[in-house]
Amino acid sequence: MAERGIKGEIALLCYRVGKQEFAVPLSEVARILPLLPVANIPHTPEFLEGVVEYDGILIPVIDLRKRFGLGEGGAAEEARIVVVRINGEKVGMVVDEAKDMVQIKSSEVKKPPTIFPGLDAPYLTGVVKRGERYLVLLDLRRVLTTEERLELFGLEGLLSGEEPLRKKRRRKGEKGGRAKK
Repeated sequence: MAERGIKGEIALLCYRVGKQEFAVPLSEVARILPLLPVANIPHTPEFLEGVVEYDGILIPVIDLRKRFGLGEGGAAEEARIVVVRINGEKVGMVVDEAKDMVQIKSSEVKKPPTIFPGLDAPYLTGVVKRGERYLVLLDLRRVLTTEERLELFGLEGLLSGEEPLRKKRRRKGEKGGRAKK
């Protein structure tokens, strides 16, 4: 079954976040970096760790554990920043471990369940079983909402002193804004 655009054979980068293994098409991966110091930016979404310089530009770095509600991760020696392309923009994703690369056929991709623990089904392209491993294929275009992409890629204005495009992140106990899932 070819799910959400997976056709023919495709190479995947496999990585671990928490106990779950995820995968993204290798064609969407720009680089795997060691876990670098990140410059924190105030008034940004909780899952945004900050920015790092990569290839002469500042790129936002998101923590997938926080994004998926999987709790805080430690700065383990295996942790990496996977730089991916989302709609033409580079984004760093903090993962617990970059595991390996695999080649799959579209027939191996199974439709994701509508309710997946810790994730919304729209993020998912499908699930692949390789031996005893289950690889959850992420749709990078859907990991961030349109509003979140505008917030993240509007960071240049924040860094230059302009008014940010986003609303301030609410502190625990404050009313208003979106409810957390």
